Amino acid sequence: MRSENAFKIATIILTIVLVLVLGFIAFDKYTAYQNNKIGAAYSQGAADVIAQVFQRTADCGVVPLTFGNGTRSVADVACIQQAIQQGLGQAQTANSNQSK
Repeated sequence: MRSENAFKIATIILTIVLVLVLGFIAFDKYTAYQNNKIGAAYSQGAADVIAQVFQRTADCGVVPLTFGNGTRSVADVACIQQAIQQGLGQAQTANSNQSK
């Protein structure tokens, strides 16, 4: 009788330990899976933002970027340089017209 009770108690304890171990493993795997999904979503979001900035600045547009309380306007440097060159060319043409 005594050995039957000991066997039942040992079986119950081992079952509880097995359930706890399997629960811990399942929780660990689920957490890793969620972290991978979050990381992939973050990377995709960053890639989408960069693609949008490229598209909006392709035709010399200005893109406002906001982070926290600050906002910056982003433009393609080649467009800025082109605008400067056109402005200098127009200023030179205006100066030559005035001197005539």
